[in-house]
Amino acid sequence: MHTKLNNFILTGMLVDTVLKPTVGERVVLKIQIPGIDDVSNIPCIVRWHANGRGLGIQFEQLKAIETKAISRLILRLSENE
Repeated sequence: MHTKLNNFILTGMLVDTVLKPTVGERVVLKIQIPGIDDVSNIPCIVRWHANGRGLGIQFEQLKAIETKAISRLILRLSENE
């Protein structure tokens, strides 16, 4: 299932999805991060629901390559605002 990602920060993000895992539930985010060839499987925990707009997830464990790629992506997105 494809979802829209919003409010992307280094520790987590808002995921626009119809799925409704419970707050505190552990999920795995499968995401293609620009700059990484393979799909990343990032363990996350659901922290909150966004009133029908999706849910807030917190990354639990990022590999060093994922942290670096996400940092570059956030910088690039902030420059385009």
